[in-house]
Amino acid sequence: MELVRRETRGFRNDFQDRSHFMRQANLINGEWVQADSGQTVDVNNLATGLKIGTVSKSGKVEARRAIEAADAAFQAAPSGSWRG
Repeated sequence: MELVRRETRGFRNDFQDRSHFMRQANLINGEWVQADSGQTVDVNNLATGLKIGTVSKSGKVEARRAIEAADAAFQAAPSGSWRG
């Protein structure tokens, strides 16, 4: 990702290279995984219309896996550890 600078209504927006923070995948059970379909969806800034990213187009199957993984992690945790 390259540095992008754009003047928008008097405000200067700077986007530095943050590609190591951006993923085009889902975090399920501690692993970054793509949507089973392999499809993606563009994410646009509603104010400018500029494309700001791409995300996996996930569905019910991926959601179910994420829910099951979260439930398993919750059940395996010591009692009360989620509440601090």
